[in-house]
Amino acid sequence: MKVDIVQKNYEVDDRLKEIILKKTNRLSKYFGDDAVAKVMLKREKDIYKMEITAMFNRSFIRAEVSGENMYDNIDILLPKIEKQIVKNKEKLHNKLRENAFKDKDYLYMQSEPTEKKPTVAKHKSFLVYPLSVEDAINEMSMLDHDFYVFINRDTNKVQIVYRRHDGDIGLLEPLGI
Repeated sequence: MKVDIVQKNYEVDDRLKEIILKKTNRLSKYFGDDAVAKVMLKREKDIYKMEITAMFNRSFIRAEVSGENMYDNIDILLPKIEKQIVKNKEKLHNKLRENAFKDKDYLYMQSEPTEKKPTVAKHKSFLVYPLSVEDAINEMSMLDHDFYVFINRDTNKVQIVYRRHDGDIGLLEPLGI
């Protein structure tokens, strides 16, 4: 497994880099040699954010944490990403390493997580209208929603604006194969 460390408004020192590489490489228990783990380190004022995105066999697993320092973040983040892997092991069984779950020894968790399987609780249909991105953001705000689906007036494509955790706005554009 290849590990890439990306920095944004943060300068990683050699000690932290060594710890991140050592601990993240242990995830190769689950992934094949062609997997790539991208570790993003960001600093926003006094908040230190760390995110791991593992890319393997056209699938992704991602987790993110924020804290007071990166050393604590890595120890919080790795159990979180392992939980994502274990939680989705049935869906990913043919994409993960063959013996990934041969033993019940987890790298960072004490026991297997138990979670209720989500069900579709509500089905809703709605019309989408051609709007500018700015108008879609205004509609989202007026409805007090976290996202808004619309047809981009300029591109004639379906897009989604959404409110990010940092308060900024994201724009999604679904692509067909």
